Amino acid sequence: MGKSENYFRLKRLLKQYVRPEDLLLTASVVSALLYFVVHTASLLDSSGFICVRTMVCAQTRTQVAFLFVTRSCVGFIYPGLVALFASKLHFVKAFLNRTWLSTVIDFSESHITHKVFGVIVFVTGMIHALFHSLRLCVLRGQVYDYFHHPTGWSGFVGTLIIIIISVTMLFARVKKVLSFEIRKLLHYLFIPMMIVLAFHTPRMGKITLSVLVVYLVDYALNLLFCTYHVDDAKFEAVGKGVAVSFKIPPGMRRDPGQFIYLNIPWISMFQWHAFSLIVDNSDNENPRGSFFIMAVGNFTTKLYSFNVLKRDRPVLWINGPHPSPFMHSVQFNKLIMIASGAGITPALSVAEKFHSQRTVHLLFLTRDASMVRFFFKVLGKIHTTIFFTGSKEQFAALEEDLADHDHHFPEDSKEDWDEELQNPVHVHWTSFDELPKLDEEPHIPMGVIPENSTPTSVPPKPQEVKSVKSIGLQTKRKNVELVSGKPNIGSEINEIITTHEEEDKDDVKKALVERISFFSEENFRDRHERIAQTKSDWAVLYCGASQQLNKHIQKECKSMGILYFSEYFESW
Repeated sequence: MGKSENYFRLKRLLKQYVRPEDLLLTASVVSALLYFVVHTASLLDSSGFICVRTMVCAQTRTQVAFLFVTRSCVGFIYPGLVALFASKLHFVKAFLNRTWLSTVIDFSESHITHKVFGVIVFVTGMIHALFHSLRLCVLRGQVYDYFHHPTGWSGFVGTLIIIIISVTMLFARVKKVLSFEIRKLLHYLFIPMMIVLAFHTPRMGKITLSVLVVYLVDYALNLLFCTYHVDDAKFEAVGKGVAVSFKIPPGMRRDPGQFIYLNIPWISMFQWHAFSLIVDNSDNENPRGSFFIMAVGNFTTKLYSFNVLKRDRPVLWINGPHPSPFMHSVQFNKLIMIASGAGITPALSVAEKFHSQRTVHLLFLTRDASMVRFFFKVLGKIHTTIFFTGSKEQFAALEEDLADHDHHFPEDSKEDWDEELQNPVHVHWTSFDELPKLDEEPHIPMGVIPENSTPTSVPPKPQEVKSVKSIGLQTKRKNVELVSGKPNIGSEINEIITTHEEEDKDDVKKALVERISFFSEENFRDRHERIAQTKSDWAVLYCGASQQLNKHIQKECKSMGILYFSEYFESW
């Protein structure tokens, strides 16, 4: 590996993993921590003890040590609370995301920030409460003062609320017991928690009330100016989910790779759920939006049932759109998107936007044949490989179903989502006999697939794959390959980049030599440098609910030095 390749790889990794907002937050935490440590040390008297007020009194070395621990935790809690609320200022983030600051700060990763600082506040809050309780109630015997002083009872109540919020969001076993709706409702206990903590100390009161007021103002602005009414929504049951299409309201932004919050009043008047938005701008006068909803929870299952029973209505409310990691697609000319299950929706939005402008590849992992049929038209606009992880029987049926359809779109045709919803079977291509002959070598599935993407039957062993062949489904405008089995993510990414690098290098070399005569042949001899520079042109984006697959892709991209962005939506 040449020095130049190491340089480009290090540059890309620093750009992705050392973010300005992380440095800012880290600096805030460290500064607050140092302040409280130094401030506590300044309170020590000549005998080495502290006693400035009832709740801040330590007259033994153990009590002093406990007091240092509790006040050090405050250095994490204060900036943590600010970061928690700042990460959910949707109106402010949407505005700033349209400014130059979005090139410096990644506003699409705010949920990660929210979760990280949620854990920090939970852990340090528990340590703070534990050592305060031990110092006051056990070592000093001030049980009465603890529960009757504002600092004591507000801290006790605040700690209970933090436990309720954190436990219902962090632990998988609790998530399985409590529904999304209940856990979401419990999450709003943060409002009374902030009010209670305002009585804890004067400094805490200023911080919590200021943060809460800013959050509520942002929430009101977002609700008033970023919420749109839709009265022409169309619903179509697709497999185990529902596809929704609507005319984009005037004033609503149409950038690719964003998500919206959806409210369906005839399902639940107060529930808002996040979904990735697909934008079709083929008709600028009547742009269409759509999204796909898997029936996995109470809300989504109820919507699916209403649609099947023909009880759905065309009315809904949409809040947004809001930035997501897939918005990074606008910064690159060469994209590799990886989607699993319902995570296909942001990839389809990028496909709709850039299919005729940029080099876009999609690796789609699914075991839902209905989704393949329904989205085939859009999948065919870019280079797509569908890795079907269902059973052999389902794959054979899908393969036969696709082959039996004979429909051709002219080169300049424009498909919209209205037509997509009006035709349950959506596979469009030339006669099967006209398809090009493909290599007979079988595609051997390899790699790592998460548990929630496991096929319904045990996948064939490598030596048994000879009976399962990869078939390319191609038309005049489509370039889709249907494969049975699991992909080797690293090999797929490397093959795509290498293939394009080999195809492009001769054209680039010829163009440069012809136009800039002083370029010598030595500029093109270092293949490692050329590949390293080529990789900097690519970005890999993943969307799905598999944490294992997300980590696997991230590891592969990191080893190859390729920028990676993830819209990993874990189950609430």
